[in-house]
Amino acid sequence: EENFDQFKVSIENFTFCVKLLKGNYEKIKRFHNSNNALNQETANLYTLREKPNFLNFYGSYIFQNRVFICTDYCDGGDLKTFIDNLSHEDINSELYKSFSRQLFNILQILRENKITHRNIKLENFFVIKNNNPKIVLGDFRSSKYGGNEEDWNLKCAKCFGSYFDFNRSPICRQYFLDKISPNKKEKLEYYNAYNEDLFAVALILYYLKNEKKYPTFAKILLCTTQQGKDLLEKTIQDFNNYFNSDNYKNHENELYNKIFLKFKDKNDNSTIDIDDFINELNH
Repeated sequence: EENFDQFKVSIENFTFCVKLLKGNYEKIKRFHNSNNALNQETANLYTLREKPNFLNFYGSYIFQNRVFICTDYCDGGDLKTFIDNLSHEDINSELYKSFSRQLFNILQILRENKITHRNIKLENFFVIKNNNPKIVLGDFRSSKYGGNEEDWNLKCAKCFGSYFDFNRSPICRQYFLDKISPNKKEKLEYYNAYNEDLFAVALILYYLKNEKKYPTFAKILLCTTQQGKDLLEKTIQDFNNYFNSDNYKNHENELYNKIFLKFKDKNDNSTIDIDDFINELNH
């Protein structure tokens, strides 16, 4: 369920989007234990406001104890709706290349500005229609800013979202599994949020290339903790088995598979370099 409503607003010849967060300001502060999360969202929107593939941010305000955030209006809606309305033939190589370049441009800009989004998925991108549709990243509620890679903000040491959100890497899932396995002695202390953003982009590329389907190891699972432990273990195993499947073996050179491969047998939290992927897209 979305935690906000969005409205198209036009004043004279200027059209923009107003996001109204659900709940009053005091409730939002209690939910986040402080107003830091809200401040971080607007601060990151402000930092990225004039950069390619990001929303222009026009400000936020509180009115009658409700929180409003004003950004660009995107006439193509969210990216999942936009893609799902396309035929398989419409998602041609040129569109795929264009979206791939834009997605990696977004990742590069986030890293240059030391920001992790931490909830990259199709529904959080928006489309501005033109001859070459432009995608922009929105919804920075889970985003963090950190001074460097060693900063706590870039090491996700607390659970955000669900244990079972589909866009979590196997390392992140292992972290969650450790959290619900109290007797395990050796545990991951954190998972790298830069890598999580990269893994989520790989899932989007897979979706574009594979008839609007996600790989079998990416599933949203709603269950109890005990079932969750078993399902997390199975999901990690499904990811490892993926590399023996025809879907991998017949498409090894696809960019998303090269990204998935970076997570195979990865047992540390070092940040995965994206320069090689960007160079590949530019040639």
